[in-house]
Amino acid sequence: MFTPQYYTKVTNRASFMNNEVLHHRLMLAACVCMMAGFVTSRVAVSVSMFVLAGLAALHSRPATIWQNFRSRPALVALTLPFVAVFLSGLYSDNIEEWIAGLRIKLPFLVLPVVFAGLPKLGKKHIVILLYSYIFIFFICTSVVLANYVIHSEQVNQQFLRGGGIPVPFSHVRYSLMLSFSFFVAIYLLRNKLFLQYDREKYPLLFYAVFSFIAVHVLAVRSGILALYAGLLLGWVVYVVRGKKYLTGILLLGIIVAVPFVAYHFSPTMQNKWKYMVYNWKEFRSGNINYQYDGMRYMSIYNALAVWKKYPVFGCGAGDLTEEINRMYAKTYPALLPENRLMPHNQFAWTAASTGLVGLVMLLLAVTLSILSEKNYRNLLPAVFWLIILSSLFTEATFEEQMGTAFYLLFTLLFLTQKFPDA
Repeated sequence: MFTPQYYTKVTNRASFMNNEVLHHRLMLAACVCMMAGFVTSRVAVSVSMFVLAGLAALHSRPATIWQNFRSRPALVALTLPFVAVFLSGLYSDNIEEWIAGLRIKLPFLVLPVVFAGLPKLGKKHIVILLYSYIFIFFICTSVVLANYVIHSEQVNQQFLRGGGIPVPFSHVRYSLMLSFSFFVAIYLLRNKLFLQYDREKYPLLFYAVFSFIAVHVLAVRSGILALYAGLLLGWVVYVVRGKKYLTGILLLGIIVAVPFVAYHFSPTMQNKWKYMVYNWKEFRSGNINYQYDGMRYMSIYNALAVWKKYPVFGCGAGDLTEEINRMYAKTYPALLPENRLMPHNQFAWTAASTGLVGLVMLLLAVTLSILSEKNYRNLLPAVFWLIILSSLFTEATFEEQMGTAFYLLFTLLFLTQKFPDA
């Protein structure tokens, strides 16, 4: 029974389970695959999560994973958005929609536990990970901008009708990720984190300029807001830490002036502004149909009205769509069914579906991830969470696979790995 071949198999399995180098490479590959999935395939994102889960099971014993998980309040808190939706199933009538909402929130339950069992990456691994993120967005954004140049006249006209430059999946999500990639490049430059040579600073500097311009060309307001929110945070840190007040005033002037200069050179930003003005005029005159800004406002207004109706526990994640549609019929019956958006605000969505209880859970999850172990003192995590917070006010970021995956991947990396900071 216990043949030499049997012992060889056992030895090989033990060798695989204890091979830290291999585990690091698999973790890097899975994380990079997930990043690539942000711009290519939802399947790649899902598969990457399964690979990370399998790696955690191989790398650590269940008891170790559980101990690591429960000893980190921020990891435990990240499961609360799932818990809130799960509990709302007790009073949701539409079980099918409740299950769909639960499936979107499942990564909030699984990934914090998974990352509690993953290996610690070294400095070089972190640099490879960040370089990979930049490379992915450089390739993808180059294709996006090339397509825009070829069809610039048509795309510019699209902006006047509320459209935009074609990008993978969501305009908002893509612009947020692109904005973050700019800060990744700045972070690597600032900390002199190179793969091998100092001259790598030149392609990093090129990418920083490239991504900065690209965010303005895309002209997605969420991305531009995230970009300048991050710049202002960096400015505050620079002035306070370095006590360089005169230089700080000059830099602030530049930060304020750049978007105005960019407006004059960017047809997409000009047409976006014209559409916003037109949208506002239509909204004031009472016409909301096919006016995207007005529709977004109504989606938030109705979500808050639903919350007022069900203040403590919400209407239930399974019944949110039905309740929102009822509220539309009551507050603005003239709005066509295809223009009745779900809430474009994560806090309003959560409050309407799971009430004050769910909202508190969401706030705990987000707040503890920011404050845990004073990670906010490192500029890259701080900028990332500022970008995420800005998106939560304008989009239901956690009600979609890509937004959830983007948030959890980097949040969990920042919570469980050591990111160097000067």
